[in-house]
Amino acid sequence: MLALWRSRAGRLLFGFAAALCLLTLALGFDDGAARAAESTPRGLTTSNFKIYSVRMDTTVRAPATGPRCINVRVWHALPTHRPWSQMASPYGTLDQHAQPAGSILEAENDKRSTHILWNSKNGQLPNQEIHYISEFRVVSPDRRFDPSTCHLIWSDILRYAAENKVNFPTQSTEVSLLCDRLKYNKQPVDTIIEFSKWLKENFTYDASVTTPGDDVVGILTARRGHCLHLATVFGALCTAAQIPWRPVKGLNLHFPTGNSDIDQSRNDYTNGHVWGEVYLPDVGWIEVEPFGGEKCFVIPANYIQNNTSFQNYAVWVWEQGSAPRTPRWVLRGGKYVSDYGVDHRITFTESRR
Repeated sequence: MLALWRSRAGRLLFGFAAALCLLTLALGFDDGAARAAESTPRGLTTSNFKIYSVRMDTTVRAPATGPRCINVRVWHALPTHRPWSQMASPYGTLDQHAQPAGSILEAENDKRSTHILWNSKNGQLPNQEIHYISEFRVVSPDRRFDPSTCHLIWSDILRYAAENKVNFPTQSTEVSLLCDRLKYNKQPVDTIIEFSKWLKENFTYDASVTTPGDDVVGILTARRGHCLHLATVFGALCTAAQIPWRPVKGLNLHFPTGNSDIDQSRNDYTNGHVWGEVYLPDVGWIEVEPFGGEKCFVIPANYIQNNTSFQNYAVWVWEQGSAPRTPRWVLRGGKYVSDYGVDHRITFTESRR
């Protein structure tokens, strides 16, 4: 039962989650290519190595009234194994600790990462508050891909897609026309840069936008959004150009105390981020910051890929007489609140390796 539940409902993402899951399916994520050997891609240099000591604290408080909560499950994503992780795959972290007792450490199905799971079968009493806490250390450097080392032409991209049967779903007319305009007279790597430049020049970052994260046309119309919205448009453009890509979800360790200065943003968005990777034949998977413009291939050390199944954390609750569900979020008084008092806070310290 646990395995079946985790493979279906448990894989739905929380926060950015459901939209990111739909985004991956809609844009033709190539799972076969995703399992390619993890090694440092050609043309990528690393520097400024840091060690981050990270603490995730998920608060869950049962409602004072209503059906009794009979079961709570909480997941914490751990960073993906990378060539610089200094650990044997699938572990991308050092010194993992968790409380309360009873958690388990599990590898994801793709064997690239792990997660921590608590399964509170006794549920929670009304107004009872429980903190689920994980701590770990992760090694991360600045990454810089040099586009001048890559001389791919479109026939290389198309040949790779055909040989590996990569699925590229048809995109909307708006996306297709924009893609054609931006890639005109450019080779693949320059086209990727052009996509990022266009996003940086034409979008306003706004964490309060309520446009669904997988609504590409709605996002293009609004020209505003947070990192998921930007990754959605970037991925749609790559798909229209038949460049293999996949979303990357994880950490942007920017606020050490876990308190954001972004208005009308959910607390659980703080220190989280979504960016992307493109697959370049004979090079490998290359990270891309969709909002990076000319410097889209420059990824700072504080960008840390989390596991490939969900965004930082997930919470599911069962109430007596009801099916399992995620807590509900509503915007109230300019602040997002959850009916289960959910607050996911990521804090950290950093040091040089």
